[in-house]
Amino acid sequence: MNHKRRINQAELDGVKLTRQEKKSYEYSKQVAHWLVQYDFDYFLTLTFQYAVYDENKAMSAVSNFINCLSASSYGARSKKRVMAFPVIEKGADDSLHIHMMIQNPKPFITSEARRNAFSLRDAVITSWLQASPSAGHPALSATGDDWIKKMDDIREVARYMVKQYQPGASYSSTLLWEYASLDGRKPPH
Repeated sequence: MNHKRRINQAELDGVKLTRQEKKSYEYSKQVAHWLVQYDFDYFLTLTFQYAVYDENKAMSAVSNFINCLSASSYGARSKKRVMAFPVIEKGADDSLHIHMMIQNPKPFITSEARRNAFSLRDAVITSWLQASPSAGHPALSATGDDWIKKMDDIREVARYMVKQYQPGASYSSTLLWEYASLDGRKPPH
């Protein structure tokens, strides 16, 4: 259902959306449209072993994770960075977890030996566990490998990433623009 039809349906159902709710919905629609322009391959859900409620701690973990995963992929001295777009999401109990879209770095690893030895699943697990003392083991936090999913429909995932900005969302999330890596390069200091 498109944006205008959802707003019109809400109004037909007797729900009057505020101007701010309409703006939030439009913002989420634009961000989702923008995200589909990038070549993300995987959707990650990264959780904490011990509940984290402080967004600064979660942001630090995200930053460390992207740095560790990039170093694991390309080498610690490389200026390359794994392409990623992270979101901190607040759950029903107000604890935080991370959703992230990433591009598989393996095709961009120039060292043949490093590329042949690289396992994205293993690199993500190791990098997340190194990112924060509170990080939970991803493979233990979900059934099977539901925490790392190859994306079939990036539009659906992009909408999911920004769902908290839509009217009626019961939880909140924070888009981490400053930690997004969209060009595969480390930001200048």
